[in-house]
Amino acid sequence: MVKGIGYDSTRYGSQVQGAYGSVLPELYTLDVVYGQPCEYQLVPTPGIIYDLAFPKMVMREVDGKYYLYFSESSIKVESCSALERTMTLKLTCPYVFGDDKEREIVTFWEADDLERPDMVCYRIEFDGEEITGITHIFNYLYEATIILDR
Repeated sequence: MVKGIGYDSTRYGSQVQGAYGSVLPELYTLDVVYGQPCEYQLVPTPGIIYDLAFPKMVMREVDGKYYLYFSESSIKVESCSALERTMTLKLTCPYVFGDDKEREIVTFWEADDLERPDMVCYRIEFDGEEITGITHIFNYLYEATIILDR
């Protein structure tokens, strides 16, 4: 259940149609674990004002349906030669799941071209299910649907 979750839309104003905004941080915990030691989460530089905190969860309503998506920012060290990686999202959200249990969403990525290795998400694992119907939206934004039986 996503509809009705508390969110903050003040940063987005009227730029986006429909309900849209960052899920209130007190409603969930979200950690990211990278599968390669040569990757790390992008850490804000002191003295620079960043608009968004990472990782975070965002709620969006489109055509009467409500969605959650995750936003994170990471970089790969130039000397890192890993062309495959995993990124695990560790999520606790009682509003969505109905309990305080931590869930893991494991995403699998690979380079689509050795000359210019953009990372492509090709698989997601969640709660014993494998999701391969993943849509590339643009840049490094990928979309997949996970439906909960609740």
